[in-house]
Amino acid sequence: MGSTRQELADAAGLPAENFHPVEPGLHMEIMDAGTRMVWQAMANVSQEDYETLVVEAPYQKTGVGVLAGYCSYFRKSPGAEQDGPMETLELGGYSWSRCAQPASAPRFPAGPDGPTLIEVNKHHTIVYAAGSELFCLESPESETYVQVVGTAAAAEALTIPDGWSRFSVEFEKETSVELPCPTSALFFRAQPELLSFQGPVPRPGSVSG
Repeated sequence: MGSTRQELADAAGLPAENFHPVEPGLHMEIMDAGTRMVWQAMANVSQEDYETLVVEAPYQKTGVGVLAGYCSYFRKSPGAEQDGPMETLELGGYSWSRCAQPASAPRFPAGPDGPTLIEVNKHHTIVYAAGSELFCLESPESETYVQVVGTAAAAEALTIPDGWSRFSVEFEKETSVELPCPTSALFFRAQPELLSFQGPVPRPGSVSG
């Protein structure tokens, strides 16, 4: 078992509400179609919760998936001047925090059948547990993208685009990976479950092929 939500918050000097619960569960997001602001539910949910969620315009459901780490947090909402409490919203029976905003139109760097690439403004850190295995992708330009969404089994089974490579990292101790702002987010949607690899980040830890 890794650090608790409060322990992680105390170490980062941030409110615990900026941290997603460490208990197993899915993360779901909605977007304001007018402002393009993305809001993440502040509690874990089930697939049924997402499927039955009803939101009205300008909001729309954008996705649900399992976090590849065991916890994640945001230092602040996009556009905020200082680290601290995030902007929140009550909608559809859930509490949401404003976590991200797309900074580019979707692109398809590996062709129309490959992943979708979106540049995203966010201040996001993923925490991986000691003993966990992290799958990463390396681009043809030798840039590293860490798995943020999806199970390890799905990442291992993923057919990767030509010119890309996949490797894994086993963490001996609890490890945090801070994503850049903006983040380049790759989404593989034509899969049994949503997968996302994000970066670029420095190549983490000790590596196995």
